[in-house]
Amino acid sequence: MSEAKATRPARKTLVQQQSEMTVKDPSEHAKRQVGELDKTAKKSLAKRKACNDQLEADAKEIEKINIQLERIHLRYDPLVESLRDKMERKAHLLKMLEQCLGEEKRMMNDMKVTVTTRKQDDSKLNKAMASYKLSTERGFDILPDSTFKQKSRK
Repeated sequence: MSEAKATRPARKTLVQQQSEMTVKDPSEHAKRQVGELDKTAKKSLAKRKACNDQLEADAKEIEKINIQLERIHLRYDPLVESLRDKMERKAHLLKMLEQCLGEEKRMMNDMKVTVTTRKQDDSKLNKAMASYKLSTERGFDILPDSTFKQKSRK
């Protein structure tokens, strides 16, 4: 143990440590502190100036961007309005197209019914005309009651 104590430096009191750490020349120490303070102040001022310069540059850039935005909006806003009008007109035309297609479909159905009815009527008329023509050429009808008198059942 005695060897371990011999290798260790002796413990010093706080007063001893303070006296060893004190500045030997206080005026030189004060000059050094003032010099460091001046350097820090210069750096701080330089940083502040750089920040202010950057703020001014950013403000100018923002102003330029605002001017560009105004110029763009002069052309962009009418385009948006035109597009909106065209979209409304397109929607209106699509609605009209749907109505027209529906009307066309109804008309085609009506025409189909009319054509079918006319064909049936024409067929009946042709049949009646043919029967009439045949009866006039023969001189008599071939209807059931034309050749003999049917007795009515009671």
